[in-house]
Amino acid sequence: MASLLQSPLKALLAGVAIAAALLVATLAGTGTGIDAIGLVAVLTRWLHVGAGIIWLGMIWFVNWIQLVAIAEADQPARGAIMKHIVPRVAATFRHTSHLTIATGAVLLVTSGYLGGSLIYSSAVFIPTSRNIAMWAATLGALVMYMFVHMMIWPGLRVVLGIEKADADAVAAARAKVATYARLNLVLAVPVTLGMIVAAHA
Repeated sequence: MASLLQSPLKALLAGVAIAAALLVATLAGTGTGIDAIGLVAVLTRWLHVGAGIIWLGMIWFVNWIQLVAIAEADQPARGAIMKHIVPRVAATFRHTSHLTIATGAVLLVTSGYLGGSLIYSSAVFIPTSRNIAMWAATLGALVMYMFVHMMIWPGLRVVLGIEKADADAVAAARAKVATYARLNLVLAVPVTLGMIVAAHA
């Protein structure tokens, strides 16, 4: 047990193994099993929710912890944060945003919101209120994704020194990153609610 908990990767793999066992037990308990589309939908939703939790967690971390810590830290501490923490956070939210959007696109199909008649024998009926909630949340998520890749990451490249710039450009990039991090926080709340409403309304 001690060796298992020494590495986050080992701990994650243990969690995946437990989840796989739970899934197998659940499927065995249904008696009839699950069709291929249903299995893809379940696994995709699991990945989507997991990636979304991490992405949203990074948004909250950046806004409530990272930006505050950088503003309050002295120069040596700020340098350590920028060197050891910010690049890892940036890589995490960039890659989980890719996974969230990709799995979300698959779910739109398997749930019948997009091209349902292509994989089901007839069109899937979805109430208007759920359609509105889902597509509004999807649009918001795509805007968040664009903020990450078109505004925040290019700004961070300047702030982190990956792209060389003068002091004024670095200050402007830092302000841009903070602004779009705040906008992502604004959108994260209604986007999450919209996805939940679409699943339960």
